[in-house]
Amino acid sequence: MPKKVWGIDISKTSIKAVQVIAEGTGLTITALDVEELPRGSTDQAQIEGHIRDGLSKLMSRNRMRGQKIACSLPGHAVFNRPVKLPPGDPERIQERVRYEAQQQIPFPLNEVIWDSYLVDRKYSVGEEMEVILFAIKRDVVDHFLSLLTGLGLSPDVIQFSPVALYNFLVHDQDAGSASVALDIGADNTDLIVVDGPRCWIRNLPITGNDLTKALHKELGVPLAEAEKLKVTAAQSQQQGKLFAAMQPVLKDLVGEIHRSIGYYKSISRLNKFDKIFLLGNGAKTIHIAKFVSQNLQLDATRLASLSKIAVSSTVDQARLQAYLDTIGPALGLALQAHGLSRMNINLLPEEERGRREEARRRPIAAAAVLLLALPVYLLYSAAAQEKNALIKASQGAKAALETYEQTTSSLKKAMAPLPAYEKELATLSHIVLERDVPLKVLDAINKIVKDTETLPPDQRLWLLSTRLTERPVNPDAAPAGAAGYRPWVTPDASAVEVMIEGAIPVIPQRGNTQQAYDYIAKRLGEPIQKAFQTEKPSLTVKPQIITDLQPSDVPKTISPLGTELPAVGSKYFAFTASWKIRIGESSRKPAAPKK
Repeated sequence: MPKKVWGIDISKTSIKAVQVIAEGTGLTITALDVEELPRGSTDQAQIEGHIRDGLSKLMSRNRMRGQKIACSLPGHAVFNRPVKLPPGDPERIQERVRYEAQQQIPFPLNEVIWDSYLVDRKYSVGEEMEVILFAIKRDVVDHFLSLLTGLGLSPDVIQFSPVALYNFLVHDQDAGSASVALDIGADNTDLIVVDGPRCWIRNLPITGNDLTKALHKELGVPLAEAEKLKVTAAQSQQQGKLFAAMQPVLKDLVGEIHRSIGYYKSISRLNKFDKIFLLGNGAKTIHIAKFVSQNLQLDATRLASLSKIAVSSTVDQARLQAYLDTIGPALGLALQAHGLSRMNINLLPEEERGRREEARRRPIAAAAVLLLALPVYLLYSAAAQEKNALIKASQGAKAALETYEQTTSSLKKAMAPLPAYEKELATLSHIVLERDVPLKVLDAINKIVKDTETLPPDQRLWLLSTRLTERPVNPDAAPAGAAGYRPWVTPDASAVEVMIEGAIPVIPQRGNTQQAYDYIAKRLGEPIQKAFQTEKPSLTVKPQIITDLQPSDVPKTISPLGTELPAVGSKYFAFTASWKIRIGESSRKPAAPKK
């Protein structure tokens, strides 16, 4: 079954949740939900109330309990600092990282939750190892965790939003080895430097709300209307005026980006950046991409589509496109929940991780106890079960025997008429299979007669009558009352008797009966014998000579048509020829198909 996780990015103004499943080697978004929160409040308790209500609504619309969940902390600046570890024993690296954390983090370690990321690259012998430290006050995480658990939500991962965004960009957007990401939110703007396996984060003081306030002040419109104008100004006829109102704020923003890039270049070996990703709702501001690109001399781009993460057909595509600029952190959280992120920072307290692990093991332990108790229970109940089973088996065997006897009797009754059905079926089958035998015989005879058409009239054969009769090969086997005729039912015990009566002219070369016999045997008997592989025909040449054969005496359906008979009064030998053509299996075989 595919593994399902939720990535939930929580801010002061909205909550964005994505469900991602892992299938094979790929990831697919199967659900996307966004809950916009009321804006304008500065009271922390009120903001937390909005977050609590928003999470409750999301959970009511989506099944989240029982699935792995990764959440981001809302509205908190990230303490992150790159440090270098001097060469030393690799086995003691965690000890050295802890020592650096004590030196670099500006709070006692027992008051913070911290984690580290060892930059994954190839190090030469004796080279210092690069580590990035992350930290946040413990009471902030504890308070946030109590808010979630109070709703029945138990996260497995707590992460910073900009780190989650970094994980998304390097996984799906091919952020490369030298790029910048700018996530402009309503109350928070994060700048993330992507330097190959390294990451550097800075929180900028200029946010999307500053752009909204600039429009509010310049145009005198309510803040809600100014927020809409900020992202829809491209459709307005006053877009030039709107952009001019925001331009001072954009200049300050570009200045902050320029200072941040310059600082990072001073502490790293990177000299040039390839591009800058513009993300968050602020990325929808009119002309911002062009303005940033021209002032920083960098290719500025917004998120157009997902590259490696697929989207299920169940997800509203229009809704996905509308929020594509803002769901990067939520997708990065889902990646970490699947164990596919590059930077696996987890700010969930160690004691909470232990409780989660214990909760996962508890069902396994209960199952183990059940498995140990199961043999005892089975042994205890085996005797009673065996007795009941034997009784049931005996009853079942008796019932089965009765059923078998009844079934056998019914089967015998049902099979009694079967031989008669088989005989009748064979009769019908043979009638169908042998129905064309007479036609084949007549066709062969007609061909032989036609072959004589090319001869002079005094050399031709003239057929007066043809009869075909089926008779048994063994007359003694004929059924009673058959009167010499047998239906076409047994191909190996019957034959077609062909009888032909005809005449040939008397000429000097055939002046006697024997010469006539030989001629008829050659012209008619041998071709028939060869065509049907029969025995020699029974041929009788009558001694009387016909002298009054007329054209009308020759059946037009058999004799050659359009030919001239010898002159009236010519003399003819009359003859009778008969064959028995045995009907065998070969006569029923179909002709081979044409290639």
